[in-house]
Amino acid sequence: MLFEQIRKNKRNTVIIMIIFGLLVMLVGYLFAAAAAAGDFQELVKIMLYWLVFVVIYIAFKYATSMWTVLRMTKAQSVTEEQYPELFHIVQDMAMVARIPMPKVYIVDDPSPNAFATGTSYQHSAVAVTTGLLQLMNREELEGVIGHEVSHIRNYDIRVSTIAVALTALFMFIGTTLAGLGKWSLIGGSFFSDDRDDRDGMVAWVIGLVLWIIGVLFLVIGVPIAEILQFAVSRQRESLADVSSVELTRNPAGLISAFKKLQQV
Repeated sequence: MLFEQIRKNKRNTVIIMIIFGLLVMLVGYLFAAAAAAGDFQELVKIMLYWLVFVVIYIAFKYATSMWTVLRMTKAQSVTEEQYPELFHIVQDMAMVARIPMPKVYIVDDPSPNAFATGTSYQHSAVAVTTGLLQLMNREELEGVIGHEVSHIRNYDIRVSTIAVALTALFMFIGTTLAGLGKWSLIGGSFFSDDRDDRDGMVAWVIGLVLWIIGVLFLVIGVPIAEILQFAVSRQRESLADVSSVELTRNPAGLISAFKKLQQV
């Protein structure tokens, strides 16, 4: 039953990521088709540019994701001497999961929370807040850390990083195109000496097309991307809960931790 649930969640996540990828390609095609204006060779060229841009953007987000998250949360690296119990729990969970020991971080925040980040087994981290350490006993903390280590073992951190990068890509493209379109509309309408001037009209039409595409990105593309990102997250959270019980062999610890978190 346990491993069947794991396989089901992994399969569903793959399906969601495929849908995500198809959505990215569809949006790219719509943009390329509008820009190519019926020229097939131009369409192919723009699509290639789009693919290169997407790959570079995601690669950059992927490579810098761990340090970005840690910097944003103001997480501080800690040693075994500073937090021996936390360090040993992370070490034990990593050993049971058969992955390298993640780096351990503390976030000075009274809110109880924990997260895992990174890009691979070798480049991963587990962070917990000071509020979580104060709230949880050892058994409960093992359940929470088991959950986060499971995210690393199951490559959830990699999947979620890609999903976040794609959502950010949609937001960036939509904002950029809408801004360029608005700038072209103003230029085509007001910066020409003659309102019937052909160049001004062309600039106005191009601006209108860019603005419409940008708005579509923001109004349709971004919400769809966020829904898919949420679906991926829910699949992985469910899998991490199951995996945590597998690692700790103690469902009571995770259940008790969840009860405490619900009461906060």
